Amino acid sequence: MSTKTAAARGARKKVAAPSSRDLDRGRAEARRIDWVSAQIAVAAHDPETLLRIETVQAMTGLGRSSIYDMERKGRFPSGVRLGTHCVRWRCGDIREFVATAAAK
Repeated sequence: MSTKTAAARGARKKVAAPSSRDLDRGRAEARRIDWVSAQIAVAAHDPETLLRIETVQAMTGLGRSSIYDMERKGRFPSGVRLGTHCVRWRCGDIREFVATAAAK
């Protein structure tokens, strides 16, 4: 009888099927992407539309920390504070920022 370990014999590791939790995360991510795309489409018609951070990230390609850092330094449009934990940005301001950033 051989005393080699499974790794020494070249045995393959079993790959687990995705859990229902992983599948739920995937569905939630798909819904979030659909929601952001829909908000961008609606915002294209009205410059006064207020955008959530996820939509601003999608439109600018910047991360959350970069947006807040640039806003603090005055290099990004200021958000509209609607509450203690609620900030939105005007679509027109974000489109103008993207246009000027692309021109540079």
